[in-house]
Amino acid sequence: MTEVYVFDAVRTPRGKGRPGGSLENVAPADLVITLINALKSRNGDEAISSVDLLALGTVTQTGDQGGHLALATRIQAGLPESITP
Repeated sequence: MTEVYVFDAVRTPRGKGRPGGSLENVAPADLVITLINALKSRNGDEAISSVDLLALGTVTQTGDQGGHLALATRIQAGLPESITP
């Protein structure tokens, strides 16, 4: 069995991504990049670079959420290609 270690946890803000909602103009990858940056500031770049897997999920995918969010986020955040999305 593979061992999993959780070294920190953060979550995105809650809000409405629909027209007129507080998150209407925020791309899903940008939300995750905000989380990655928070983890980097709390744990250092090396901690993030040592991650093996970036697993993300969305509910009721529409628009930008309908793509491969983990891959898009990994690329946009400049994370190493060694991290499997």
